[in-house]
Amino acid sequence: MRNFLIHHYPGVSLKITWDTIHSDLPPLKRQLEDVLKTLR
Repeated sequence: MRNFLIHHYPGVSLKITWDTIHSDLPPLKRQLEDVLKTLR
């Protein structure tokens, strides 16, 4: 998605971007928090 956002900015759907943020970011955040806990 990063390449698409950078190279095709005018064609980026804000709805798809927003939906992706809300669906993919929370699980990623939890996974990163778990990794950080194991490193401490």
